[in-house]
Amino acid sequence: MLTGSKKPKAVAVRLDSATTNSRPGKPKLHSFNDLRPVYTGSLNTQVKSVKAFSLTSSVIALALQPLMFEKLVLNQPVLTGVFLGTGCLGFILGTPLLLHYVTKRYVIELRFSAQSRIFEADTYSLLLRRQTLRFTAADVNVPSVPGPITSIVASGKPLLIDFNLFTDADAYEHLLGYDKPLNLQFNEIKSNSS
Repeated sequence: MLTGSKKPKAVAVRLDSATTNSRPGKPKLHSFNDLRPVYTGSLNTQVKSVKAFSLTSSVIALALQPLMFEKLVLNQPVLTGVFLGTGCLGFILGTPLLLHYVTKRYVIELRFSAQSRIFEADTYSLLLRRQTLRFTAADVNVPSVPGPITSIVASGKPLLIDFNLFTDADAYEHLLGYDKPLNLQFNEIKSNSS
């Protein structure tokens, strides 16, 4: 029994989809706990190391920017100082951005749920945090002419995957649509004879 004017605190409870549909006779919704790794990139440590080194050196260079500005720019003519200052700043900020542009499509790990047929791909963000993209095989487009750093497009995001590193043939076939029947209907070629 409550005494005084104290009220009980409300507790917010978040229910997962697997717990909300637990009536007998109803099928349970699939959770994403059955995801298992089917692909691990071979350049994970190299990509992370290079990006970490680039970010660290850029942060150190930005911290030393006032000292460099005093030594390089103030002792030069104005035009030379402007070129030196913008060149240093462009190099300091441009290198991590260029590395991120090149490596943002590189898939670190790809996981697959055999029950729900869902894929999850992990990539690195600019600040080396893992970003997860969840998609299905229907969201995957394999470009007829792949770009230099694109092997598939999943949910509109280009990804770089080395298909030789897949550890599960079922996931590989499902990702690329090889488990679907072939459509051998040929379209009629219309020629414009003038």
